[in-house]
Amino acid sequence: MTKFIFILLLSFSFTLKAAVWEAKPGLNWDSYWDIKFQKWVKNSVEGNFFKKLGGRYKNLPLDCADAFYGLRIYFSFKNSLPWRSAGQKWNSRDNFSTGYSNEMTNWDHLSNSDDRVAELINFTLDRLGTESLANLDTYPISLSDVKPGDMYMYKYGSDGSFTRHAYIIKDVNADGTFDVLYGTQLRAKKLWPLGRVGAEYLQHKPDLNEWGFKRYKSNLDVETRALSIPVANYEQYEIAKRVEESQFFDYVNTVLRVFEETPAKKVGRLLNGLCRSLNAREVVVNDALEWQEQNPGRCMKEGDYDAYSTPSRDLGIKKKYEQLDEYFKKIQQEGRDEKVSSRLKTIVNAIFNSYGRSNNSSVNDFCQLSVGSSRLGYHTVNLVNFYEGLKSQDVSFHPNDNILRRWGVSAQRKTRCREYYGYKE
Repeated sequence: MTKFIFILLLSFSFTLKAAVWEAKPGLNWDSYWDIKFQKWVKNSVEGNFFKKLGGRYKNLPLDCADAFYGLRIYFSFKNSLPWRSAGQKWNSRDNFSTGYSNEMTNWDHLSNSDDRVAELINFTLDRLGTESLANLDTYPISLSDVKPGDMYMYKYGSDGSFTRHAYIIKDVNADGTFDVLYGTQLRAKKLWPLGRVGAEYLQHKPDLNEWGFKRYKSNLDVETRALSIPVANYEQYEIAKRVEESQFFDYVNTVLRVFEETPAKKVGRLLNGLCRSLNAREVVVNDALEWQEQNPGRCMKEGDYDAYSTPSRDLGIKKKYEQLDEYFKKIQQEGRDEKVSSRLKTIVNAIFNSYGRSNNSSVNDFCQLSVGSSRLGYHTVNLVNFYEGLKSQDVSFHPNDNILRRWGVSAQRKTRCREYYGYKE
């Protein structure tokens, strides 16, 4: 009798093991669900998506790859689809490794399914990232097939020091530009919503075959190498080998657009994009200065350096300047710059030609920041002097430098704190 009760209790304990959610039998990711996911990302997902869900979702610290994994997991849960990643988790007690999936039972003590889903997302944050997303869980797609819910991922650097990032494509606009969602380490650290940028060209062409424009694998293909997936397409890498970076993204734009932007609209978009980039950089720099005030005399360790340094951001801004310069020269040669307003022409000439710099009022009216402190004094940063600082390498990406060095507006002593990685083109 005692033996029977023991067996009964043992079998009952096994029934308590609950998956994060149960997928419907026979239901798998296919082209139908890919389209549903694309429409969902385009129409329903904003930067504050998880914040609005509330509960355990609202405080998820989502970096760039984390954000995509979180969205994919949540959509799979809401539609009773299976979710899997080829990333491996290790169980030291039982000495085996296994993949991440909706069938994990780590949170079977939680009765609420949304709580289990949020805990699964949280569990993956430090275990899955851009490397697993690029190398294991996605496959490259044709440039003409880029859709909402796809990703653009890049990796660059050398000597073991790399910068990686992933954009979630929210929409592909009729002019061939992208609306994108993104997370950063600083946003994750501050528990901020995802960022969103509209009408964006992208940067850093895919020099590595695992990166670039990618789509998440079906649960049936998660263990299959991308090369063996029939719909995988590698054209973007062949194009990237043959052309310069700006030409690559011009090609992407040509493939995707329904109509071409007018010169006036494109020059305005590129200038506004630069101004948004300076304002976004100001947030990161000011947070680094706040850290310095709270930790006087201390050097940042690698985690804080990751969050508050700006080498990748600064390189991206420099490339935006170069893109504007190349485009404006092109329309000048073609005689199409007459369609651009005199105000925008004045600003472009002030940035790239010294003869146009006497008219700082137009430049400042368009975009300016006031940076400094009561001790160091205040200075105006605009699109002209920031570009000069980037070119002369007076702008500092190091988060332990003071504010004037960070913006390159005054020669200041460099910090002696460790530089974990830097500005590499």
